[in-house]
Amino acid sequence: TDATATPPPTEEGPSDPCSRDDGAVAYSPIRSLVMPRNGLLGAIPSELGLLTNLTVLDLSQNVLASTIPSQLGRISQSLERLHLEENGLTGSLPPELFAGAITLQKLTISSNGLTGRLPTSLGDCESLQRLSIPANQISGSIPTEIGRLSKLESMVFWTNKITGSIPTELGNCHSLHTYSSPDNAMTGPLPTELGRLKNLTIVFAYENMHSGQIPSELGNLPTLEVFNVAINNLSGTLPTEIGRISSLRRFRYFDNKGISGTVPSEITSLPLVEDIWFQNTQLGGSLPSVFHPESSISSIRAGNSAFTGTVPNEVWLLPNLDELEIINTTLTGAPIPDVLPEGNNAGVMRILTLAENGFSGTLPSSIGAFVGLANLLLQDNAFVGDVPSEIGNLRSLQELHIQENGFDSVPPGICNLRNASDGGVLETYISD
Repeated sequence: TDATATPPPTEEGPSDPCSRDDGAVAYSPIRSLVMPRNGLLGAIPSELGLLTNLTVLDLSQNVLASTIPSQLGRISQSLERLHLEENGLTGSLPPELFAGAITLQKLTISSNGLTGRLPTSLGDCESLQRLSIPANQISGSIPTEIGRLSKLESMVFWTNKITGSIPTELGNCHSLHTYSSPDNAMTGPLPTELGRLKNLTIVFAYENMHSGQIPSELGNLPTLEVFNVAINNLSGTLPTEIGRISSLRRFRYFDNKGISGTVPSEITSLPLVEDIWFQNTQLGGSLPSVFHPESSISSIRAGNSAFTGTVPNEVWLLPNLDELEIINTTLTGAPIPDVLPEGNNAGVMRILTLAENGFSGTLPSSIGAFVGLANLLLQDNAFVGDVPSEIGNLRSLQELHIQENGFDSVPPGICNLRNASDGGVLETYISD
């Protein structure tokens, strides 16, 4: 027989499968209630708690405006997927919703107005794989009970009001591949226990108030691709162990003014790293000059840092580099060589910003090789001599800043250059 079929009417009770004469639930055949994008208004009915065989409840992307009724806790032992994202829900997450919820696999309640703390009963959800509650106003700390979720694969709660530190118990979530907590008010160090999560692929913890050092244990993560801890209060040096992560594509730590020392060549020589951004740190020494022969680096940003020396020639050999931004440093010398090395990247460079430094000498005619440049910003340096006529080759140029230097002259007609791609007039800043 079909276990989900509606039982026939009997002499003992009515044929309605969801009710009895005494108001209790006799039988509910409904296993899935999926109603996204239906324009539903008002409150979530507490009577949904009577659907004791419900495994999927999806009321996402409606106009529901209420609290989440605690009566939904009655279906917690059968529910596998709960989707309430993109509504107008308020109030806190009821602890009853998770108590004993051993079958719940996916919980998505993003983009609402939820407040309050994460309930400790989340630790009961032993089958939970995805926890997604971003874009709410949830406060308090992450409960340590989260460490009981051995099957958790994705934990996403950006843009809330979460405080406290990342619990060390997170290191027990061995299935975790995505951790995303940016734009909160979290503090404390990045736990070394992250190095135990061998499946970890993505870490977003930027725009918080984390302190301490970047743990060297991250070097134990064989599949890590993205690690973004920018805009925090981190300090110390960059661990060379990061250079063991051959899968790493993005390693971002800018806007951490306590990070100091030099940039390890073990990191810049990784083959898949796409950008090296160290602006607004205390990193110093020479700019990196050791790269992988087939480097994927497309962007270097080194503004407001403590680097010295000049731009190494190896930078001009990065095959995919389309943005070089060096602003407000003590770098000196001639940044662009008179003769670019063979196999240079001038043809792919799109943005070249060398402003507010101590660069000097003449602007070489080799600047004309950068035919794809859209932005050339050289202001506030100590360049001298004539601007070479080869700058007229830059037919894609949209913005040119060469003011606050010691240039003697500019080629005739430079102000009439027109952008080749859209016909727009070039925006130029030539004199003070």
